[in-house]
Amino acid sequence: MDVRNCECLTVAIATTNEVQNYQLEARHALDQLNTAVASITNNVPTVQTIDQIIGAVSYQFQARQLCVQCEIQEQAQATNSCFAALAEQTQQLISSTAAAAAACNNMPRPRPPPATSQLHDEERPDIYITIDTFWETKPALAYRRTSARIKPKAPSTDTL
Repeated sequence: MDVRNCECLTVAIATTNEVQNYQLEARHALDQLNTAVASITNNVPTVQTIDQIIGAVSYQFQARQLCVQCEIQEQAQATNSCFAALAEQTQQLISSTAAAAAACNNMPRPRPPPATSQLHDEERPDIYITIDTFWETKPALAYRRTSARIKPKAPSTDTL
């Protein structure tokens, strides 16, 4: 026998073995499927019960979905009407504010008083502090701010 023939024969035998193994595996898988089909076929009432349960759950889900959709539509309509009213009020407020601003801009403005400088040792006027306002004016005096309740000292007539 030739060496080439031996190699070919070995390859052919290996291929045949693989095919046979594949056939055995396929037959085994087919047997398992047949067993599963037989058990399902024998349990027709169970399959029907499962089908009925799925149908009922599906019906309940669809009914609930329809209710939720209706609620969403009602809420959207109510919200839209509220927003429409709010938009109308906002537009009226903008119009009235614009009119008031235009009226204020057309009014004559008084001249501001001349600026004074506190950098050039200007004297501050004397002030009278009553005992009831002393405790609230003490911090203001420390920071050189006067309260609205503190009255400047009236000029005396003898210095005029």
